[in-house]
Amino acid sequence: MLNSRDFFESALNVNDGILRSQHKRKCYFTENFGYVEPIQKNLGVNKYGTECKLHYVPLSETLTSMLRDDAVANCLKPHSFSPNGIYDDFHDGEIFKRIHESAGQSNFLEIMLFQDAFELVNPLGSARCVHKVVGIYMALGNLPAYARTSIDNIQLVMLCREKDLNYFGQETVLKCLVDDLISLEAHGLAVSGAVIKVRLMCVLGDNLGSHWLGGFSTNFSCNSYICRYCLIKRTECSHSLAQTAELRTPDNYASALASMNDSFTSVQGVVRQSVFNSLRYYHVSMPGLPPCLGHDLFEGIVQFDLALILKRMCEDSARNNVTVLSFDYLNQTINRFKFLGTDANDKPGHVAEGKAVGGHACQIWCLIRLLPFFLYSTVDVLNPAWQLCILLREIVELICAPKISFGQICFLNRLVQQYVEERLEIFPHVRLRPKHHYLLHYPWLIQQYGPLIRVWTMRMESKHSVFKRCARSSHNFINVTKTLANAHQLSQAYLSSSSRLSTYFALGSGLCFFDQTLFSPCIVDAVNNSTDLCHPVQCSSNITINGTKYTKDAFVVIGCESLQPVFAKVMLCLLDNQAVGALVVEVCHSEKNNALGLHVISSSSEVNNLTCIRVDMLYDYYPLHAYAISGVRHIALKHAICV
Repeated sequence: MLNSRDFFESALNVNDGILRSQHKRKCYFTENFGYVEPIQKNLGVNKYGTECKLHYVPLSETLTSMLRDDAVANCLKPHSFSPNGIYDDFHDGEIFKRIHESAGQSNFLEIMLFQDAFELVNPLGSARCVHKVVGIYMALGNLPAYARTSIDNIQLVMLCREKDLNYFGQETVLKCLVDDLISLEAHGLAVSGAVIKVRLMCVLGDNLGSHWLGGFSTNFSCNSYICRYCLIKRTECSHSLAQTAELRTPDNYASALASMNDSFTSVQGVVRQSVFNSLRYYHVSMPGLPPCLGHDLFEGIVQFDLALILKRMCEDSARNNVTVLSFDYLNQTINRFKFLGTDANDKPGHVAEGKAVGGHACQIWCLIRLLPFFLYSTVDVLNPAWQLCILLREIVELICAPKISFGQICFLNRLVQQYVEERLEIFPHVRLRPKHHYLLHYPWLIQQYGPLIRVWTMRMESKHSVFKRCARSSHNFINVTKTLANAHQLSQAYLSSSSRLSTYFALGSGLCFFDQTLFSPCIVDAVNNSTDLCHPVQCSSNITINGTKYTKDAFVVIGCESLQPVFAKVMLCLLDNQAVGALVVEVCHSEKNNALGLHVISSSSEVNNLTCIRVDMLYDYYPLHAYAISGVRHIALKHAICV
């Protein structure tokens, strides 16, 4: 009797169990969970006589599976563009507006591809490059920004060994993907009796991958044409990269291809036609290959220039016989520093005294942001090297802003030009890198793509960890792309059983219902005067909303006055019975310390300066923490505030 009611017995028995075989299980997953099976594509025989394969997940089937989720389907609605002169997402950029016109102003699926190579094993071991895989992922641009690049919402498109990709070439390897894109572009996607147009918006990647995919030279050290955005030509002059040139267009790209002959390996940096140029509404020179600020800034300019700046400051400190600043002092200060909140997750490691400061992108971001707290007691604020560092910090803040105005873009353009000029003046014997030249294009690229933090690749690269864990746990590298693709698609089938856009709210420990007798009259008045909350209300010292954690004593930006942010200190976190998060905050007074690039915080002089504000009504979503300098609280912005 018990066995007849046993789910596992009825599902797995060899006679009529619905999950009795691998084929039956896949059929069940396809019908009930939106499972999309990877397709194995044969590439041919390599030079060793080995049959090579890749695994491709059909793009049309993936999109159809995603649109079964009502929350995703509801994202296909007319876009409400930001006010004129405000860039809040890539939908506000010129590229999207141009493609939007090609779709006849109708709703369409916005495809964002990402390509990158990653190691499945120890990159320093004997098997390095043997199991190196190129992954192509897809993010749906229609989704809200907070959900678009969530690891669970990033879809697998293709897995191929890097050796096979280099041997057979992009025309052979990417043919199935490009054919799918051409078909979707021409005929759209049929869903529930309606046909939805599909457009490729951009292809993300690091500089090496983007140049390879775009058909540009990948030799950044020897080739004269190092830019995929303009026709700048590098010369022996150290100032040759400190300017921009004529922008690349589909026309001059085609002219360069037409000028190629057997005696030239490249013309104006173009070495081959990109397979993606066969699409009607996409071209790599539209521009179609956005930059990654993580690679260009934090793993490029900031990492190398900050090492130069710190070394110069240490030399000047020793020469002037003042309080000696050294790398040892800096590292000791970082080790003793008490990092708060999310800063503790990315605290800098050991700052190396060499060509680069070392660390990954987020560690370097944290280092340059909090550097004034580490060096305030020893730094000479009039030192040109320090002023160059403050200038670089301001550029980083503007580039990393998730929302930016046209006026700030113009200001960024001036700051970037000033930085490159002063960098050449202070360090005349250190040549500019290609990434310094790319930085000159950033103001224009923000107008094309919106805030560049929306198209950086670091979130997409986090998807690699899924495949690395799978490979190491399976202990099987025979046809490894099949193992990884199947495991990923089964995981996606499981995730499709719930909504992809479920808003996540969670109060922290010690939560309780709001009791007026437990709190001060000021807090009670702030909660009672709020018309945005539906009682009863729960309260706690912290709340997490869509991955962002707000805690008591953190600071948030609730407004902007006279081009300066208005900070408020979090006193209490709330969640009402409609799952609306809110904060009781104490409004503070602030002013900018330009010498250190920090905001000085002081309590407001107003008697009743507490207010209750919904989290989704904050002027800027990111919570900040204050650090004391000589007993006075200071805040370092994570990114610039839109004014």
